[in-house]
Amino acid sequence: MITKLYKKLYLYAIVILVSSIILTVSVMILVFQSSQRNVFREHFITEANFIIKVLKQSYKDQPQEFKEKIREISKELNWNISYWKGNAYIYYTGKKPLIANKNKLAELKQKKSVIINQSIDNPLEFISFVDEKFPEKGYMILRFGNVRRTLPRILPFVLSSFLILSFLALLLIPYSLYILKPFKKLMFSINKVSQGDFSHYIEVSPKSEFKDLADAFNNMTKKIQEMINQKQRLIADVSHELRSPLTRMRLGLEILSKDPLGRVKYIDKSINEIENLNSMIESILEISKLELDNKVLNLEVTELRRFLVEQINKNQILFDEHRIKVNMISSEDSYKVFVDKNLFERVISNIFSNVVKYSPENSFVEIILTKIDNNILVSIKDKGLGVKKDELEKIFETFYRTDDSRSRKTGGTGLGLSIVKKIIESHSGKVWASLPIDEQGLIINIQLKDYNSV
Repeated sequence: MITKLYKKLYLYAIVILVSSIILTVSVMILVFQSSQRNVFREHFITEANFIIKVLKQSYKDQPQEFKEKIREISKELNWNISYWKGNAYIYYTGKKPLIANKNKLAELKQKKSVIINQSIDNPLEFISFVDEKFPEKGYMILRFGNVRRTLPRILPFVLSSFLILSFLALLLIPYSLYILKPFKKLMFSINKVSQGDFSHYIEVSPKSEFKDLADAFNNMTKKIQEMINQKQRLIADVSHELRSPLTRMRLGLEILSKDPLGRVKYIDKSINEIENLNSMIESILEISKLELDNKVLNLEVTELRRFLVEQINKNQILFDEHRIKVNMISSEDSYKVFVDKNLFERVISNIFSNVVKYSPENSFVEIILTKIDNNILVSIKDKGLGVKKDELEKIFETFYRTDDSRSRKTGGTGLGLSIVKKIIESHSGKVWASLPIDEQGLIINIQLKDYNSV
């Protein structure tokens, strides 16, 4: 494809140059032809009067050499000259004798001075008696010579123009190669990507005109690589997560088959594992739907403070069971956001579930509502063990656990905050984690657009 593009580009440039040369020569010829009536009219008149004066003087001084003088002037100055007596021509230069019409001859006899004849079909002509005192000696007709005879005058200019345009044509070769070089790299990288190799990036100069194209391709390649890595990790994590409860179920069933007396205990454990599997599969499907944008949002205006109070009341039994107190701090009574209530309820529920799992008993949770510019910020702060600073972003990744053994104990799957992130991003919002200053615990921050500023 690159070779074809190069050939087309170069051929197009050559066609332009050749057309320019042809057009230049054609315009020069047309300008030269029209100049007899326009640009150089005064010059021709002056030159014709001079030739007529010289020929008159030559006829007067040396009439026997008059024809030779006509031939000499015609050759040197590129003029066609015809010498007539009455209705017969005596001598002429050029392909054929020049003929004057009867009206011009009558005007010449009347004025007895140089007559200028100019028409659309014929170039400038000059008619004059050889001797005004003796009209019977004849008259002369002068016309500037054929354009072909002027080519030696313009040939140097045409040749120099041709050389310049040819030099430009040669310069187009490296320029065309320079333009196509990034495309060659792009095609090479595309072929590598199609083969599953994402390690090839296009490198161009920061000042190159193709830097934006190269950056866009490199970013695309990087994103594809990240997506593939995420999907591979998801498959591995899902396989690992599903294997553990299945193994425990198998073990419980084996024990149950050997110990019928303890069947109630092992049946309950198996049921619990099945419920955990079902919950995990539902969470995975929900994440997939959110990633593929298949989840249609049912957005409606929601008074945020009232909504959070409702969610606290729904989870009050869970908080009471772990002796956790919830305190809400809000600078205003009314904060309105545009959300899907069912999905946003899932967000708050998942965060509350994490709070209960990882916060110590007899602790408290703060929910702080603030307005920053045109956004509403919800900060949910607990008094748990928190996480390391370098793990603040990772806790929103699918199946990520800061402490695998503690998560196993609490029953965490590493999907809760991942779902939170997907839902908030589907609302064009932001979610992130931060650590309290000089305190223990973790803060989950949710930023949504203020409905009143939309």
